Amino acid sequence: MTGEFRRALRVGASCASTAFAVNLFHLPQPFLAVLATVLIVPYDGRDGRDFLARGGAVSAGVFCGVGAAMVSPQSYWLSLPLFFLLSGFGAVYFFKGWGMACGILFSMGLGGMFPVAWGGGGVDFADGFAHTVALWCAVGSCAFWWGVAGGERKSAARGGREPRAWLLGACATGTVVFSAFALPGEGVVMVIAALTTVLGLEAAGRDAGVGKRVWGLFVGVVAAVGFVVLIAGSGNDGGIFLLAVGVSFFCFDWFAQRGGWANFYQAAAIFAVCATMGPGPDTGVSDVFGRALAVCSGFFISLG
Repeated sequence: MTGEFRRALRVGASCASTAFAVNLFHLPQPFLAVLATVLIVPYDGRDGRDFLARGGAVSAGVFCGVGAAMVSPQSYWLSLPLFFLLSGFGAVYFFKGWGMACGILFSMGLGGMFPVAWGGGGVDFADGFAHTVALWCAVGSCAFWWGVAGGERKSAARGGREPRAWLLGACATGTVVFSAFALPGEGVVMVIAALTTVLGLEAAGRDAGVGKRVWGLFVGVVAAVGFVVLIAGSGNDGGIFLLAVGVSFFCFDWFAQRGGWANFYQAAAIFAVCATMGPGPDTGVSDVFGRALAVCSGFFISLG
């Protein structure tokens, strides 16, 4: 078994396991857990401490998101600057200290909470706990299959350029405001798409692979449409759903490695959002395009 095959198998198994876990516990926003798995599974760890650090980043991000939303949800002059500081300097703090995976997870924890409250919904610590458990499922799944499938034992990646905190904060804050007017129901998707994209581009270089990422968006949406049609045709059978999840992400990673097609990493990310990993998979193609629009909006805002 080659290293490429073993890693692709680990990616597929991790995503399927996460989808099973969030479905089992009926957690809200289940697609975020699978998206987190897709984004962090390529980053190996030295030992269990690295994965505990990732869990800590999740918890810190969720706590900050809930706290910022509850401090003064109707006082935008206070909540937005606070979100700017947390999304920018908080993500950079975890990136510098514990690597890219922790920076991503902190951003997802924060971005999964604050936009809901700012857009008019209510969040409390119960919501924060459920969101934490969902993202912890992603961390636990990655850690389990890293051990089973023989992931490399190396320190969490801390290479790349240090992202500019002010740019991360400005991008996240601008996306929150834009989503409240343009797509009020998709604020979480837009903010997380913007934050994770700009974090990756900043670390790799702002001009690194932008064209491939755009092409990957198209590939991911097309794959998501095919996935939804397949699952609907199977009568939303849970076994077929989980098998299709695992095979899909195995193929994304396999093609990305074998062909050197980095756009498949971006395709896997948008597929995770649009195909709805978790309780009650979407059966309507319109749902796919609605989320795809939100992801693309967040992506292009991050390029600005």
